[in-house]
Amino acid sequence: MDLRRAQVFPRLLSCAAIASVCPAGVASARVSATDAAATHAYLDARLALRRAEAAHASAELDAVGALGETAKAECPAVLQDEPESASGGEISIELADAIFGAAERVEHATDERYYKIVRRLRWSNPRLTKLLHDLALEQAEQSDVPAPPLCADLMFWVGSGYTATSAATKHYLQRLNEISATTTIAPEPHEKPFEDFLQPERLIAHRLSRYEDNADRLLAKRVFPSKEASSTSPAEAPFVEAVGRVYEVLGTKKRP
Repeated sequence: MDLRRAQVFPRLLSCAAIASVCPAGVASARVSATDAAATHAYLDARLALRRAEAAHASAELDAVGALGETAKAECPAVLQDEPESASGGEISIELADAIFGAAERVEHATDERYYKIVRRLRWSNPRLTKLLHDLALEQAEQSDVPAPPLCADLMFWVGSGYTATSAATKHYLQRLNEISATTTIAPEPHEKPFEDFLQPERLIAHRLSRYEDNADRLLAKRVFPSKEASSTSPAEAPFVEAVGRVYEVLGTKKRP
C-alpha cells in the first residue's frame, strides 16, 4: 500500500518534501559490482513485496469493508448535511488516511520485512541509499499507525458546526505528519526536469536505472509498472470502489 496512495489518489502522496525532482542523468557505462549487487537485491525485495501485496489484496478489501460496516453501525450518514462551504481539511485527511490505513495495517509485517532488507543495502551514491532507506522506513511506519476513532472524530466535527476537530484528530494527523517527514526527495546533480516527479515509483526506476546491469534491466521492468499501467491499472478498481462505498456510508459527496 505504500505507493498506491500516489498511484490511485496522487494528492495523497506521502513524501514530505519534493524539490526539483527529476531523473538521473545518463547511465554509467560500467556498473560496479557493489552497486549491481545492491540493485539486484533491491529489485528482488521489491518484486517480493509486490507479490505479497497481490496476495493480500482480498484481506485489504475486507479491512476497508469492515471499516465501512463499523461506520454504518456507529455513524451512518454522519456527513450528509455537511455544507459545501465547510472547511474540513483536517477531517478530509483523517478520513482518507483512515481508509488507506485499514488496508495498510494488513501489510505491516510484510512492510517491516521489506524495510529490514532495504536498510542493509548501500550504493556508491549516498543520496540514492538514503532515499530508498527512507521510503522503506516511511512505508513500514505508515502501516503501523493505529486506527483513529473515526466516527467519534466525525461526530465531534459535525457537533462543532463543522468548525473544530477533536484532540484525537489532531493527534492522529500529527503522527501522520511526523511519518511523512521521513522522506525528503532532493535533486541529484546535473538532473533535468522530470514530469513524473509525483510518481515515486517512476522516480525510483529512473534513479536506479544507472546501477542496473543487463539482467537487472529486465527485472526492473517486472518491478516497476509502465507509466500507462501505473495510471490505469484495472487491479486498483476494486479498491477504489471499496473506498467509495465507505464515503457513501458516511453520506459525503466529497472524495480524495
